[in-house]
Amino acid sequence: MNPHPADGALAGELAAESALIKRFVGLLKTEQRALKEGMVESLEQLAREKSTMVTELRSRQARREREAGSVGVEAWIERKGGPLAARGWRDLLDIAREAHRMNHLNGILIDTLMRNNRRALAILQGVAQRASLYGPDGRTEHYSGGRMLGAV
Repeated sequence: MNPHPADGALAGELAAESALIKRFVGLLKTEQRALKEGMVESLEQLAREKSTMVTELRSRQARREREAGSVGVEAWIERKGGPLAARGWRDLLDIAREAHRMNHLNGILIDTLMRNNRRALAILQGVAQRASLYGPDGRTEHYSGGRMLGAV
């Protein structure tokens, strides 16, 4: 007789959640590649997919925390699901740590790209301002910020 009759059911739920997190990690890897390769057009769709997955993962987490109550998730899983579910929980936590790490790296990458883009834009705007100075004859003057040679 199985001392943990729900072992298989809870282990299956945890395995399904682990599979969802693995898909999320795959999306994060795709996002990272898109950011590195400048494939901006794909970022919007990736963001929508990530948002949908995060909503599902949060829902599963909230349900698990409600069911665990004051016992705590880990103790609840051990009690309800036994060794198989406990092993599934540890696997899920490992995959979740990988997702967290990837998401953090992507955040750093996004921040770096945004800072670089702002700097490039500031440089280009500065060049454009200097290039758009016109002299009295209507011709563009190249202004360097200093006095013109020969000018008093």
